[in-house]
Amino acid sequence: MAKALSWRGMSLLVTTAVAWKMTNRFDLAAAVGLADMIAKTALFYLHERFWSRIPLGIGKPEYEI
Repeated sequence: MAKALSWRGMSLLVTTAVAWKMTNRFDLAAAVGLADMIAKTALFYLHERFWSRIPLGIGKPEYEI
């Protein structure tokens, strides 16, 4: 969990910095960074839900120990 949170935090900072550099407006850059973080978190959750329904690589073992 700590690794995931640190990754999202770093992503937020990078997105905000790029938007700030492009717009020269910190308020707009912060809004872009926050919107990006919320959207990507929600999309990742939906992506995982979708892929959890696809049985790729999930199978019954051929033998048991």
